[in-house]
Amino acid sequence: VAESLQIFDPRANITLISATDTVKRVTDLVQTGEVVSSFNVEEISPNFSTYNFINDTATSVDLHHKNVIVRSGDIVSYDKLCIATGAKPRSVCPELKGVLTIRDTDSVETLQRRLKSS
Repeated sequence: VAESLQIFDPRANITLISATDTVKRVTDLVQTGEVVSSFNVEEISPNFSTYNFINDTATSVDLHHKNVIVRSGDIVSYDKLCIATGAKPRSVCPELKGVLTIRDTDSVETLQRRLKSS
């Protein structure tokens, strides 16, 4: 998202706040229908030359003062704000212990850890 926003305003000062130290980016986007797309997602290290990166979690937004407050207590000012909250998959059996829904590399790594310790 941060790199895409730079296209619309090359002079914009863009800050990306993320709870993880990697950034996910869509590649190989192909429109397969009117509303359906095919794409891949890759994890990359933040591109510090394109945008500012803060490895923290946003806890609140002060719309009046145009600030985002992060878990560490820091206040991040903004002119324009884009909130990308990420996504969590729905589990088909959330009540069953040991059921893990695979969505991304984090969930695959969790599965690998569980398999090694079982």
